[in-house]
Amino acid sequence: MENELIRFEPGVKGKAASYQMKSLVAYFENLSPASRGQFEVQHEEPNPVPFGNETRDIHKEKEIDKKNREEGRGKEQNAYTVYEQNFGIIKPIVRESFLAWCDDLGDAIVIEAIKLAAQKGGRTYSYLEAILKEWAQAGVTTLEQATNYQLQKKGSRSTQFFVTNKSKNRAVLDEIRRGMQS
Repeated sequence: MENELIRFEPGVKGKAASYQMKSLVAYFENLSPASRGQFEVQHEEPNPVPFGNETRDIHKEKEIDKKNREEGRGKEQNAYTVYEQNFGIIKPIVRESFLAWCDDLGDAIVIEAIKLAAQKGGRTYSYLEAILKEWAQAGVTTLEQATNYQLQKKGSRSTQFFVTNKSKNRAVLDEIRRGMQS
């Protein structure tokens, strides 16, 4: 208002105040060249997202990932980007927890968990977090351990199923044999 760039009309009962921005073109044309210098636009980098003792600049990580994809280098995947590609935009309320898992277990383990969740049909952060909690509790710290853990888990389930069915089948066959002998 001091520089006459905004016109203000106070509101009355039942009507809100009115603000109208005036054209900056006319304003700058009337300034002397010396005065224009003080209005130069300053470009600032986006603020990094603070986490613990370190910071992670999500915007910079996305730029690096985009550049890698354009150059054909997809091996240096970022867990944040992989999450967004498979589950959608990460909600701000779970971002801190997600980044904590990345710091604790490493991006490679988190990416492996995201792949497993997607393969199993899980599409939520809570599903992913359940996998990460299970792996952390089992002491999984490398990709090889994660793969072996999942294979063991799968093997123990299929063995239990096979043994259970085998004993049931034996009981059914025994009954049939007894019925034939009678």
